[in-house]
Amino acid sequence: MSDRMDRYVIFTVTDRKLALPLDKTAEVLEGAATHPVPAVPPLLGRALNVHGRIVPALDLATFLHGGAIGRNHAFLALNHHVADLALLVEGPVAIVSVEESDRSPSEHPRFEGYLEIAGERVGILATGRLIEEVEEIL
Repeated sequence: MSDRMDRYVIFTVTDRKLALPLDKTAEVLEGAATHPVPAVPPLLGRALNVHGRIVPALDLATFLHGGAIGRNHAFLALNHHVADLALLVEGPVAIVSVEESDRSPSEHPRFEGYLEIAGERVGILATGRLIEEVEEIL
């Protein structure tokens, strides 16, 4: 058994639990005010102020599933070394430590793998692929 633990931010998008590596996340923003951005696709049509930086907000439910985020939402601001982008997700948001052995590979291009958490399979978002797809939209 490995003693290596990785940390992830766990959240929900259209009733599906997803994960993002903690080192790719700058912070969780609940109740943050957003502002409309004209002339961009609706899934990127909002922006928020993250410590003086104007950051576009990606509606992850619309992007991944064509769904809608419920009322209990939060923004996950990505680490600025990854991208100047915030992800609109459903709450509650939790941070968990997971043993490396509880991670399995993924064939799906939008996921870099899966976690097994309390008997539930949780997809780990492939942030590089996500950013590439957003850039293609723009």
